[in-house]
Amino acid sequence: MPDSSIESEPYYKLHIGLDFGTSYSGYGQSHVAEPDNVEAFFHWADSEVHYCKTLTALWYERQDDGKYVATAWGHTARKRALNARARSAGKGMYVS
Repeated sequence: MPDSSIESEPYYKLHIGLDFGTSYSGYGQSHVAEPDNVEAFFHWADSEVHYCKTLTALWYERQDDGKYVATAWGHTARKRALNARARSAGKGMYVS
């Protein structure tokens, strides 16, 4: 006999929408109870304007073991890449 305390279908409280684009990316969410009230994120770090998307860009830093680890996203990634280039540092990789 099945355990009646286990629900057959999970209960979700949010709908999440992801827009992962080639130039810009963003996301939005809405509560299941209010599907028409979509909240988009507008406050991306290091962005000069409040906009619902940020750059689709990553900054990878090379670790001591030679592996690269993603440490920044969006405008912050571009900022770190430009700072590294200005210092002629080869410890990172910018992907956009």
